[in-house]
Amino acid sequence: MQRGNLYLIGPMGAGKTTCGAKIAKSLNWQFIDIDQQIEQKTNMSITCLFAQYGELYFRQLETKILEQFSKQKKQVISTGGGIVLSQYNSKIMRNSGIIFYLKLGVEKQYQRLKNCQNRPLLANHKNIIIKLTQLAKQRNHLYTNIADYIIDASVNNYNSEILEYFNLYFSSYNA
Repeated sequence: MQRGNLYLIGPMGAGKTTCGAKIAKSLNWQFIDIDQQIEQKTNMSITCLFAQYGELYFRQLETKILEQFSKQKKQVISTGGGIVLSQYNSKIMRNSGIIFYLKLGVEKQYQRLKNCQNRPLLANHKNIIIKLTQLAKQRNHLYTNIADYIIDASVNNYNSEILEYFNLYFSSYNA
């Protein structure tokens, strides 16, 4: 099977990391969080990376990590919210896995992130809702365009919905 991974995409605060870890455990697959991998490789937080080297450097590291893990199989991979800004990254994910877009409205996203201090794209903004709205306008159509499935991340326990779709996908794929 070529598409042997499960990718979680969507905005910050959608629950990609939390959900991904639970799904990986349910499937008995490896869990990979791209942001955590970047932090481990650089020995720096994402916030420090952005501050010291800028977003472009971070995006280059993100692509390298994605390339590395896309070559393996049976992984649940949680991506950063901006991974879809690169068509190359989108192509890598499409060719190596099934993609779930964890969709989350700006209001719910704001409720989850309003007290968060480790989001570099929100760090210097007095009005977080305006910044989240800008990011949503820039990215939501990109998430939708590459997603195999769109999941409402504002509801509780959407992990089971992802597993259901995942099982349907792979049972029809192997039929």
